Amino acid sequence: MKDNFDFDRFFKENQNILLKIVNSYLFDIEEAKDIVIETMYLIYKKWERVKNMENSLGYAIRIGVNKAKRFLMRRKIFFSDVKEDLKSDFELEEHNINKELFAWLIGEISKLNDKEKSIVLLRDSENFKFEEIAKELGLNISTVKSLYRRAKLKILKKWEEENEKFKM
Repeated sequence: MKDNFDFDRFFKENQNILLKIVNSYLFDIEEAKDIVIETMYLIYKKWERVKNMENSLGYAIRIGVNKAKRFLMRRKIFFSDVKEDLKSDFELEEHNINKELFAWLIGEISKLNDKEKSIVLLRDSENFKFEEIAKELGLNISTVKSLYRRAKLKILKKWEEENEKFKM
């Protein structure tokens, strides 16, 4: 019975994080929810092994991301062709930015590599500390900080390029 409680706690604590990461690939909240449920079902079936892992959330994220990629491949959608057809559960009012800017920002985040995307989402959306992200993803803290800065610089560079077009 304790194992079920442990899994329930794991599910409740991590389902929203996993949902945001999976949805950043799919841009379809309903499909993302299905993949999160499938992922958590796999975790539940392997709970005896997973509960003892040092980084069980990182394991769940890897499964969820891989399932999202396979889903996209089955639908013959390639990552370079994903457009800004965004459906997001982020609260726009909380961030107090307009919808166009928000859509652009999410589009740029979706173009980051898997590690950068996970780090940016965990840091900026879930307010994780670098130490927590490093632990969850099984990375060195300096690597997490470096990848975070690199991702932010990519987004900033693209922002500057976009705004340069409007100045001319």
